[in-house]
Amino acid sequence: MQLSHGASRISHSFVRNILALTQKPGVISFAGGLPDPYLFPITPIKEAMATLMQELDVSLFQYGPTQGFLPLREALALQYQHKDIPASAKDILITTGSQQGLDLTCRALMNPKDAIVVESPTYLAALQLFRSHEATIHTVSITPEGPDIKALEALFQMGTIRFFYTIPTFQNPTGFTCSAPLRRKVAALAKQYGVWIVEDDPYGALRYEGTTPPSYATLFPEGTMVLGTASKVVAPDFRLGWLYAPQEALEACIKFKECTDLQSSYFFQRVLHEMMTNDTLRTHQKRLKRAYVQKRDTMVSALKEHFGEALHVEVPEGGMFVWASLKDGRDTMELFHEAIKHHVAFVPGSVFFPCGGGQDTMRLNFTHSTTEKIVEGVARLKKAYTLF
Repeated sequence: MQLSHGASRISHSFVRNILALTQKPGVISFAGGLPDPYLFPITPIKEAMATLMQELDVSLFQYGPTQGFLPLREALALQYQHKDIPASAKDILITTGSQQGLDLTCRALMNPKDAIVVESPTYLAALQLFRSHEATIHTVSITPEGPDIKALEALFQMGTIRFFYTIPTFQNPTGFTCSAPLRRKVAALAKQYGVWIVEDDPYGALRYEGTTPPSYATLFPEGTMVLGTASKVVAPDFRLGWLYAPQEALEACIKFKECTDLQSSYFFQRVLHEMMTNDTLRTHQKRLKRAYVQKRDTMVSALKEHFGEALHVEVPEGGMFVWASLKDGRDTMELFHEAIKHHVAFVPGSVFFPCGGGQDTMRLNFTHSTTEKIVEGVARLKKAYTLF
């Protein structure tokens, strides 16, 4: 029996494949983009659930509206307003994780074979999704300041680009944050050439220092769609994300969601809203950031101590990843295979480059492991480096 053409067009995620390796006893993993499970807000979640159960009504476990629980959308809109984004509840769709939001965005904005632009390197699961939609993918290189603006304009001038997918704050995999002046230039170009901006913002709440530049939704509200998620600051298994978009695009996404899963978990929407309302979520985020900045600093210090001048390390102002490159130019994919022998894992940077490149780079997650395991894992990585 035959499967669809699409089934043969996509492959499994490299990161998802190696997660199986990291489940073996004794392996220290810097590979997945995983939060620390010991920092999940168990008590606030229990308290929110208990409150909801005490106030039990027939709607708690019932089908809900596709667009999502209205009070939750109102609370999210208020957060966006504090960031100078002109949002109201009608502008927000609750999704089953931000990955579904990106899928719905593709359905709403592009047809098969349409051209899009992504950063290089970029989020691996986004590339997998774009390929499943048969997108024609163009790339622009990025620096710590943001995308190559001249290359971006040259692509926009083609007149065929449907959208520019970008992670401007604590970019995955690099951790870079696009500067405010460059964001203004990108927004102006998108407006001039009629190109949508799809702004993925999974890590914005995990800022440890500095200030966040304005969102593209502030600079270009009529042409920007913003993806958000609760996975990084609450719990991934809630599978709750959201999409902010102009009305016409949002309405298209709502209709596609109706075809896909009818609604996201109404119960967990209510739990998240209760945590936002009783302020336990904000308190938890502060605790989370205090813990994660310590882990980031521990990893950066360990890398500098063990590798010295052999490794260039980018220190992010937030997010979950450290981006590093071998100064001798050797291939980190080969280092990865040696590192696994020493029971430590990371993601070779080359897998994040859609058109090749980045063979000397690597992404290291610092949020999942304890500080003790970070120190031990970096020591194992250095040992692997001396042998490969």
